[in-house]
Amino acid sequence: MEFTITPSSPISALINLDLILSRLSRSIGFSEECLGLHIGALHAADLGDGDGRKLEQYLARQYYFPIWGTCWESLAGGNHFRAWKQNGTVANSGAWFLA
Repeated sequence: MEFTITPSSPISALINLDLILSRLSRSIGFSEECLGLHIGALHAADLGDGDGRKLEQYLARQYYFPIWGTCWESLAGGNHFRAWKQNGTVANSGAWFLA
């Protein structure tokens, strides 16, 4: 599933898009990387904003259980999503693209 929240979205008037990813992730059972360490390849995407392909700026992993939850997802696999912010010189919409 892919979706986009842009600064012109009705919901963006209520939130700071740069700060919402962590709260959104936790509310649906995801969290940041295990101990802040990344296991796996970084993915790149071209958002058409003039910056070309840029590396993911956020990654949330499934939080299986309270202690070491995202560590288990890193080792055993599971659900996760990545995000990129469109903020280049050609298209600086401030939108976050999640995949």
